[in-house]
Amino acid sequence: VQECLGLFPRTSLTSNLLVKWTMKSKAMEAQFEEMMKTSPEAKQMTDRMKELELKSDPESNKEYITLFRESAAPFMKFLSENEALKYGGEQTTTTSFKIPTTHDGDF
Repeated sequence: VQECLGLFPRTSLTSNLLVKWTMKSKAMEAQFEEMMKTSPEAKQMTDRMKELELKSDPESNKEYITLFRESAAPFMKFLSENEALKYGGEQTTTTSFKIPTTHDGDF
């Protein structure tokens, strides 16, 4: 476990957390793959997003963002139900983040 990606010193606790996270990630990946097999709508959305990734015009960007937001909703729900993340959120006092962009909100 490569020093927990350089963020934390390697301990049995951080190593254990990374193993658990990797297992969750693999489970989510398997769930995603299964969804692609059983949901033609999800596959169609994913395929369309792949097409849009290759384009760079404003309309394609808007459509991509719309699809991305729609596809993120189930994962956000999954994350919001995670007890560790709930606890971390309760301990967080930061109320806003400023992220510099090159587009200033114009898409």
